[in-house]
Amino acid sequence: MAKNSLRVIALIVIGLAVVAAAGCGSNSGQSTISQSLQSAIDAQSALFDVGISDAESSGGVTVLQTSSESYSWYRHFGPPSSISCTVLVQDSSSALVRISRSVEGALYYRLMAGSAKRLKYFSQDFGRFAKLTSTDGGTSWSLAQLSPASAKSTRYSPALGVGSVPCDITITRVMIICGGAVISDISVEATAGGPWYDLSSLPKVTRGCTMEVKVYVTSLAGEKVLAYVWPSLKTTFRAPLYDEVADGVFSNSSNYLTVATNETTGVKSLIVGAFSRDTLSDTITPYDYGAWHLLYQVE
Repeated sequence: MAKNSLRVIALIVIGLAVVAAAGCGSNSGQSTISQSLQSAIDAQSALFDVGISDAESSGGVTVLQTSSESYSWYRHFGPPSSISCTVLVQDSSSALVRISRSVEGALYYRLMAGSAKRLKYFSQDFGRFAKLTSTDGGTSWSLAQLSPASAKSTRYSPALGVGSVPCDITITRVMIICGGAVISDISVEATAGGPWYDLSSLPKVTRGCTMEVKVYVTSLAGEKVLAYVWPSLKTTFRAPLYDEVADGVFSNSSNYLTVATNETTGVKSLIVGAFSRDTLSDTITPYDYGAWHLLYQVE
């Protein structure tokens, strides 16, 4: 082979090596995370919970849409995956990280009061974005801001692998009202662009207060929508939301959530979700829904 050809090949190899090295050391979109960043996220792992399992005996899992129709469902989650982190942008003082988890479980449901219990399997993907800051040049980090989190159901099909299933009901906005004042109004799911919760000033509720939740949804024409709220309060399980005037706005205004007077203080997560009756009635297609996880502080 001619010397010139060997020289060209050598230059190409060197060029590719430089590009590869630059890609591995890039501070934007890198797939690895430093131990110090990982430790800061692990220290707040409760903020990335996918949820807890429902129980049939909890009493709060029945949705009554009309006097003649009754639907009930509850879920048992398996152990969630470990927290997966991807650094999107990082310098010596700040970092933007995408955080994800997945979990598999079983959905038990009844389509009518007194009907036989049925079973579906499902997988759920959870995603949230986090902003971290460092005051020592990146040696140690602290969690400063979080986006709302979203959870999406995915197809549970062990023989064929797991693939995405688009949800038939889309949540477009969620409002949390406490004491007559709006403490949270979110119209964007978890995205790298926010909106952001500042962990030093989360929306706050007091023990013993009531919480009204409004959920705005878009749905397919003619679909009956089942919407619910699922707070991480020890004494409250999933509760139904109702569309009183058929305008796509579901609320618990006729039956507020009450924060237990003995509820522990600290950061909580309120989960809202919506899906169609047809999703629950379909005995073949996996459980299909989307949910938003919103943070608040119990004082």
